[in-house]
Amino acid sequence: MNETPKKYRTKYGWLFILIFAAFTVFPIVILINGSSGPLIFFGAIDILILYPLLYTVYTFEDKCLRIRSGLIVFSRIPYESIERFWETHNPLSSAALSLDRIAIVDHRLNFRDLTLISPINKEEFMLELEKRTGKKRGK
Repeated sequence: MNETPKKYRTKYGWLFILIFAAFTVFPIVILINGSSGPLIFFGAIDILILYPLLYTVYTFEDKCLRIRSGLIVFSRIPYESIERFWETHNPLSSAALSLDRIAIVDHRLNFRDLTLISPINKEEFMLELEKRTGKKRGK
């Protein structure tokens, strides 16, 4: 194919934004009240939350779907290994910052894996995934 990779940013859910806001506002309240001790702790937590917020991206490459979420999650799922995919609101921990998600089941190295993602343009993303895998969405 050798086309330009298609990138999709993550969708931000209200729960993720609420957690980030709490860890941002709480240290300010503590600072106003005259205590600076917990600021380093909450600052570090903010950085750990902010990084995935800025760097969670799903990329359609020539032969695989690449998933990047912050510093920790980085994977490639070959299109031919994808068995099925569907819309879900599964709350399991994943490289998805919203509960409006897509579940992808792939089969590699004799085991099945479930990956949850939350691209902004979910319908467009699923159409592209159908095109690249040759499979229709559904459990």
